[in-house]
Amino acid sequence: MRHHLTRTTTFATAAALALALTACSGSDGPSGAQKSPEASSPPGTATLCEATAQFEELSSQLQDFDIMQLDEARTSLEELTTTLENVDPPAEVADSVETVRTRLAELGDAVDRAVENPLDADAVSEASQAIESLSDRTFTDARDEIQQYTEANC
Repeated sequence: MRHHLTRTTTFATAAALALALTACSGSDGPSGAQKSPEASSPPGTATLCEATAQFEELSSQLQDFDIMQLDEARTSLEELTTTLENVDPPAEVADSVETVRTRLAELGDAVDRAVENPLDADAVSEASQAIESLSDRTFTDARDEIQQYTEANC
């Protein structure tokens, strides 16, 4: 039973993260065609561009998710959250970055509790709610605004 709940929580988390972060990772052109953030972007953009690159890496990792890589995925989420905590975003997207930062931190904490206590219904429910929050309008609007900004400036 414990293994089933852990696996269910893990897969649900991975799927939700992959869906939520994939929109941030799209690029129509080759990576070499992207602008250098240092060359012409507003202050704070380079760090935001770096965080967006981490979104892409985590999204890719979760698209090919293997249950045996749970710790790696959790570490990547933690690293992304830490990066976002250190982002000094441009004013145009500051509120959106804060929304994404807060939601991902909440998700990381909730998933950690659920994985550590898979038989705790409250912990699993909290993780489920955190996952669902990545699909609500507030989060998706913030994610889309960041995506538009980084496509234009990174």
